[in-house]
Amino acid sequence: MLDHHLKQSFESLPKNLNNLCTILRKNKDNEDNYRGKKALDKMIAMFGSHDFWDTQPVQRCYDLVKTPVGEDFNEPVEQKNVADIPTEPLPLPEGFEWSVINLQDDNQL
Repeated sequence: MLDHHLKQSFESLPKNLNNLCTILRKNKDNEDNYRGKKALDKMIAMFGSHDFWDTQPVQRCYDLVKTPVGEDFNEPVEQKNVADIPTEPLPLPEGFEWSVINLQDDNQL
């Protein structure tokens, strides 16, 4: 029962956040508090709609991330030994080239 309510809440969250951002945008100029305006700007940027990012297959800041029981969300995607990493660089598309730079040399930066 609780899972069903949580699922409904998360499904309606983007729409509710968009509505909230619309209201905040309208009322933001009426605020006299500078800190309040800055906080509202951050909230609008984080939760508002984005023409580009809304079309990309990336998680939103309000997405619920599920991990199997006993697994840590912050584990590496894959683990490799040094011997598993190729010593030759991967081929680049035409028009690009690899270059090796010395980060200690200001002339190369």
